Amino acid sequence: MRMRRPNGWFLFALLAAAAPAAGDPSIPVPQVPLSVADRTVVMAPTHLTADRLEAFHDTGLLRAMGSVVLTDPARTLSADRLEMGARTGKVSAEGHVQLTDEAGALDAARIELDAATGLGTSTDATLFLKKESYLLSGERIARVAADRYELDGASFTACGCAPDWRLRARRLRLRVDGYLTARDVVFYANEWPVFYLPYFIYPAGTVRKTGLLVPHVGWNTRDGPGYRQELFWAISKHQDVTATLDDRGRKGSGGGLAHRYRLPHASGGAWQIDYFDDRKDGVDRWDAQYKHTQHLSERLQAAWDLRYLNRRNSLTELADDADERAQRQITSDAALTWRGDAANAWLLARYSQNLAAASDAATIQRLPEAGFRSDHSVGPLEIAMDGTAVNFWRRTGFRTPRADFGLMLAWPNVTPQAMITPWIGLRDTLYRRTLRSDHARTRPYFPMGVSVETTLARQWGAVRHQVRPRLNYHYLGLRDVEELHQFDEVDRLADRNAVTAALEQRLVTSGADGLPMERLFFRMSETYRLDRNRADLPDAASPLRGELRLQPTPALSLQADTFYDTRQRTLQALSGDVRFERTNLTLSLGHRYTRGGQIPKRGDRFDPLFLGAEETVQRTQFWRGGFSWKTGWGMQIAGRADFNADTNRLIQSAYGATWEDDCWGLTLSYIDFPNRDEFAVLLHLKGLTPLATSPIK
Repeated sequence: MRMRRPNGWFLFALLAAAAPAAGDPSIPVPQVPLSVADRTVVMAPTHLTADRLEAFHDTGLLRAMGSVVLTDPARTLSADRLEMGARTGKVSAEGHVQLTDEAGALDAARIELDAATGLGTSTDATLFLKKESYLLSGERIARVAADRYELDGASFTACGCAPDWRLRARRLRLRVDGYLTARDVVFYANEWPVFYLPYFIYPAGTVRKTGLLVPHVGWNTRDGPGYRQELFWAISKHQDVTATLDDRGRKGSGGGLAHRYRLPHASGGAWQIDYFDDRKDGVDRWDAQYKHTQHLSERLQAAWDLRYLNRRNSLTELADDADERAQRQITSDAALTWRGDAANAWLLARYSQNLAAASDAATIQRLPEAGFRSDHSVGPLEIAMDGTAVNFWRRTGFRTPRADFGLMLAWPNVTPQAMITPWIGLRDTLYRRTLRSDHARTRPYFPMGVSVETTLARQWGAVRHQVRPRLNYHYLGLRDVEELHQFDEVDRLADRNAVTAALEQRLVTSGADGLPMERLFFRMSETYRLDRNRADLPDAASPLRGELRLQPTPALSLQADTFYDTRQRTLQALSGDVRFERTNLTLSLGHRYTRGGQIPKRGDRFDPLFLGAEETVQRTQFWRGGFSWKTGWGMQIAGRADFNADTNRLIQSAYGATWEDDCWGLTLSYIDFPNRDEFAVLLHLKGLTPLATSPIK
């Protein structure tokens, strides 16, 4: 709220107007204040109006009284009385003082300031900073620098007028886009004192700053009260650290440290270490994570994503998220990748920690893996080459290297009726040893096939209907696969002489933005085994797979993926989700069902539509539902539940509500875990803590 020094020419003109005319000796030079008849003076560019203006020749003092308004292009000062020094540029005003500029507004009983710098002191004042929405008041407010304020007998809030909460302090210091510090602080809610702090520091402004984050206070039936507090340290523009204190009552206590950083050339990463002293189980729990991406050049990149738990049940015991609690494996990867225009290569090390086993002694690791892929076109031919070399290893002494290389030639033929693409390949897989011997073994084979597809379309007004039939034929000649290790999809291949048929339908319209919008996608596919005389293939046809994506309106969507056994007329598997989403209301419902036993695998490395291979799965049947409703009176209500339909029991449920007022917010949440119930309360103060986007995680 800087004020410009009064224009010197104005003061000279004002004093000259009050002096007697030349050649009139009967009018003495006055030694008392002179009245100025014109009560409005333009000071080019400063403008002053008052009921009465007085000027003193000897001191160069200008005095204005009654409805004083002093304005320039940047600010306005109004008061009952004002004095301004022509030589010093000092301004003092009292009585209903109001000073406004682009930064904010000040109301005071009295103010003294330097018009050139805008610095000064006000008494019994209230200051509002518009950009930060801070409201400060004090017995004394001193602006000691352009972005610094010092207050005595102070009060602070980020709510604007008539706040629901405020901090009162004996002394307060504020640096805009810096920190607010205060001593002897009392927190008030609706003028009721709640708690006292001997010292308070808060990162002010819109730039991220070091400070305490909103605490998490809760209670659960197993552990009792809990408290989690985070301290954020903004080290620099490109890195920060978060320290966490986590106390869970009878369960124990711990803490964590997380560091995020950003490096040049889109590189960067984060590491985090969490420790928990589990007094209930009598163990120490460590969780270490480290992620990093390093762009070595435009084509070469190194990256790793590492995680390790020293106790395999730590997620089950400590995690609040249902999906994280259900994890059965943690994978750590370190990779070096190179990407060319038509080729890429990689070097990978992967270690898996099996959380469902007592140790990783029997878990097979990929240490290391190297691979490449190259795609080229030579005339009408498309040539693809790829290969991998992997060392499979486990701590019990098992070590089996495997190399796999392949070449594929495809010849796409586009006709007015269809696209016909015959292809043939050559692959060879080399094993250091087999299941039955320590001798090396190769598995050469010649995959081949042909794909035929066409697209039929018709326009129905604003709706375009597309029908796409597809037919894929594959042949693989593999023998004695039972002697080989079954590590991944490279190994889990069998003889194949099969045809996969698929029929896709699409309905496309124009969206609100004019771009095409898919209203309906529906595909049915089935694989028919031509080698059905084999003893291990009782059925020639695979179960029928149906895939559906439906969006009749922008707010409503439906997805489903099913397997139906046409021979037994039973549903083998179903995965479906329906979602309704508007501005203030979101509803979702999902269903997962698997009959158990043998069901088709969804595609393989040669054909994503192939359904001839099978995998063994356990029976599952559960529902997952959720909702979120933002009411019209500042409240948001949300809930989520997972229900096991086989046992008729809730797997986990969570409910919560957030109330948001002009100045504060309150979040209440309840989570029903299988082994405990947890209740949490979060208080959000506008300007101090961000309001939660959802009352539940």
